[in-house]
Amino acid sequence: MARLKANANKLVECGEDIISLCDKYNEQIEILFNKLENVTNRCWTGRAANTYVQIVKKDKSTFTKFGNDLKDYGKLVRSTGNNVNTMIMKWKDR
Repeated sequence: MARLKANANKLVECGEDIISLCDKYNEQIEILFNKLENVTNRCWTGRAANTYVQIVKKDKSTFTKFGNDLKDYGKLVRSTGNNVNTMIMKWKDR
């Protein structure tokens, strides 16, 4: 029979850390890309500027999705820790 060894509380803690870092990451991505988009409002106009904004918006979407995917991983890690704790409590009651 296989043995499983895990520190459920550490899994929960790590998951919460990942989630928190991803929230901060997404906030910074929002700030950065808003500033990049504002370049065209302040000092650059024309077709090239419009093309640039479209590329920036696509890139922003990619980076935001990356942050959200990592956040989902953090949620999975946290959930796994909580599930392990639940199983341990059930086994202790037997």
